[in-house]
Order: sequence, then C-alpha cells, then structure tokens
Amino acid sequence: MALSNAVEPAPALHFRVVDVQPHHVDELCLNMRLADRREVTLQSPGKSLLKIVHDAIEISVFAHCLLVNNRVVAVWGLAVPLLLGSTGSPWAMTTDLIEDHPRMVAKLTRYYVKKLMEITPKLVADVHSDHLDAVRWLRWAGFDVSEGADLDGFLIARMEEPQCAPRS
Repeated sequence: MALSNAVEPAPALHFRVVDVQPHHVDELCLNMRLADRREVTLQSPGKSLLKIVHDAIEISVFAHCLLVNNRVVAVWGLAVPLLLGSTGSPWAMTTDLIEDHPRMVAKLTRYYVKKLMEITPKLVADVHSDHLDAVRWLRWAGFDVSEGADLDGFLIARMEEPQCAPRS
C-alpha cells in the first residue's frame, strides 16, 4: 500500500463583521491577547475584564466583532463621551488570532478609520507605551502618537480631519 503525498487543502476562511453579542464578549475575555489585557486593566484598575469590555460597549455609538470561522479575532468600537463633544475615542481589543490575519485587519482598519472620521472629525485614544503592536498599528492607521508617556505609561494617539482653509 503506497502512501499518498497529497496535501489536504487548507479549509476556507470565512470572515464576518457583526455587531457584538454577549457570547463574543465572553470569548474575547477568555482569549484576549496578553498585551491588550494588560493595557485595559491598567486603564481600569480594580475592574474585571468582563466589566471593562461591557463598559466600553455601553458608552459606544457602535461595537463590532471580527469573526473568522465563527471565532472572535477582535472587538472594537467608538465611544463619544459627552464631555468631549465632537471627539471620538476608538478602542479595540483582540485575541491571538489577530496575528494570523494581518491582511484582513489592515483592510478593515482602513475602512473603519474612514467610517470613524465620518462620525466625528477628531479621534483620540490612549495606548500604553509598552503595547508596541498597538502603538505601531495606530501610527500605521494614520494617528499621531505622542512621544512622551504620562505617569501611568500611556501615550495619546490623535487623528483630526484636515480643516479646510477659509475661502477668500
């Protein structure tokens, strides 16, 4: 009996972006990347991971989830705090699966940054200086990321819609 050298084809990947559901939050919390987990718990000391994610979703004008073959890759949204008026605060939390799909994440990033700028002309986000992947991603997405961290180690990432020059 001869052994076949045939290689099984890789299963097709099925990408979907959906509104976040409670079971997505549970899966995200169980599988959140260590750097994301560290960053969000530093931002919200004393809160459980589940509470942090629920709070982010609660104050957001939208919250979406990227699924690959029905597994959570990322959850993100846009908070527009009343105190900041026309300034939006984008946020994202990911699982390790994000590293397996850089092209899809890049494509979605470009699409959603445009959508965010349609909702609010100014975006401001906090990112921990130790979360190098997030700092690089924000810069790649077009955010200006501050050089100096605050006392807690957070940097400020900003993006503003260019203002039109007044017509004469």
